[in-house]
Amino acid sequence: MSDHRPPSKDAQKRLYRLALSFAVVLTLYTVLFRLEYRVLIDCLYVITSVLFVIYFYMSYAFAKTLPTEEELNPAWSLEKRRTYAERIRSRKERSRGLIYPLVPLMAVMAFDMLWQAFTTFRS
Repeated sequence: MSDHRPPSKDAQKRLYRLALSFAVVLTLYTVLFRLEYRVLIDCLYVITSVLFVIYFYMSYAFAKTLPTEEELNPAWSLEKRRTYAERIRSRKERSRGLIYPLVPLMAVMAFDMLWQAFTTFRS
């Protein structure tokens, strides 16, 4: 038999936050769509794009491993390399919070693109 472990409390918390964020974004999109506020839906595209660029920058371009002090520019002083490495690490940690609004926005905007591509609805 397999040893089935329940997910950790932290993983459950992240899943609930993501589900709540998805529900909020989907509700917002549905309201805007039903009220035919196409301009505001287009603003969601801009917000999604800006959040993606910010996430890409903060997460160090999706890097799995961050550079260490030794891998940074050897012409820099040790203190400057240490400070820069710490700044990269802290930005990477803060970028994780952007996942919660970004993933639902990207999913809803992808749905909207498909909706626009395959329906004749245009206002």
